[in-house]
Amino acid sequence: MSIDTVVADVVAGSAVNVRGMLWRLRPCEVRDVAVTASAEILRLEAIRVAAVDQLARHPDEQVLCYRGVGRWLAANTMLQNAAGNKIATLGAALRAFPDIAAQFDAGDLTVDHAAAGPVRRNPRARRNYRHRHC
Repeated sequence: MSIDTVVADVVAGSAVNVRGMLWRLRPCEVRDVAVTASAEILRLEAIRVAAVDQLARHPDEQVLCYRGVGRWLAANTMLQNAAGNKIATLGAALRAFPDIAAQFDAGDLTVDHAAAGPVRRNPRARRNYRHRHC
């Protein structure tokens, strides 16, 4: 079995018994799993931010029952309200910064790095970010 197949099987599979699978791999394969999983997390975060932003722009009845799409996300996942709100805020902020949004969507920026761009460039966003995160 090729190293790419092993890495893909571990990353695409369930986390149940993943430690047992990793124990059988060579260190170079485990390193590849860590890097591939990290890239997959960035990809999934970009999808989540885009989906939450779409819900913020076009909410349905379930989302409207909450005080914002961030709170809806927190209520339906294991996120805290602050994390859900951060994701919703980032989605809205990225609309005004297509260059940063493109880098984030490509997996070249983490959530924190993507959030830092609009916050640094927009004084009102900087005030709101400080108020929410301090």
